[in-house]
Amino acid sequence: MKMQFGFLSALVVAALVVGAAVPAKAIMINSLTVANNTTQSQAGPGSDRAGAQSLAITDSAATISDAVGASVNIATRYISNAAADRPIAFSGSTARQTWNTNYTVNFSIIPDLAATTYNVVINTSILGELTLLDDVAGTQSTARVSDVSGFLGVTPLAGLGISGIAQTFSTGTGSNAAEERNISGSNSINLGTFSGPQSFSLRFTFLTEASAPQSVLGADEAAARFGANGPLGGATADDYPGPGDVVDRNQALDGHFMTATVNVLTVPEPSTFALLGLALFGMAAMRVRRK
Repeated sequence: MKMQFGFLSALVVAALVVGAAVPAKAIMINSLTVANNTTQSQAGPGSDRAGAQSLAITDSAATISDAVGASVNIATRYISNAAADRPIAFSGSTARQTWNTNYTVNFSIIPDLAATTYNVVINTSILGELTLLDDVAGTQSTARVSDVSGFLGVTPLAGLGISGIAQTFSTGTGSNAAEERNISGSNSINLGTFSGPQSFSLRFTFLTEASAPQSVLGADEAAARFGANGPLGGATADDYPGPGDVVDRNQALDGHFMTATVNVLTVPEPSTFALLGLALFGMAAMRVRRK
């Protein structure tokens, strides 16, 4: 009986020691992947329109302590450039470059202690410019951008999208005048409070386009610049820092950006393990006393 009591006491003491020393462990963001499903449509001669686009992870998966107030970010950046410039032509069609941006970000969150609670905040922003260069009086070219739509899985969420930026911009009737429309928008959403492992899939879609019509006079240049440098030779509207900006644009700051922030809200208290140990000790003592 004494041996049994001593063994139980040793187990309880070990539980107390371990419980009191349970450290804040780790919360991990892993399986961060991106899938760029962007498509394009084009019209007119290949030499009169061009496009560039890419998607990159700019802040990768990380591990942080399971401590209240701790946070960690992951981030992505999508960039594009659509450009069109139709020279003097007696036949042919409008030169047009369109990007149907459509990309997905997937990631998982795994707390070492399942009872840890955390929230996930998504911040998105878009920066760029619709740029037109009025080469010839009496002709028009057009650049446009749509609002950004955001989806959690297949569910559209207003907090993931960016509204109020959609516009179509056409050149006037002047000659050799650069015209710009700066595009800027942002949004934020708290996806909620979670515990245990969770996986997320975020999808973003929007459209950018530049077009220059066929004309015997020649057409004006058009570009929708969102972080990618000018892909069209012989044109200047699509180049950074820009043909007519009062303040030149910074190419590194343009694009569509997504940042996911995981904030630790609560963690299991080590005292929980200590209380469990005390309860076991009491039960063991009562059992020995009865015998």
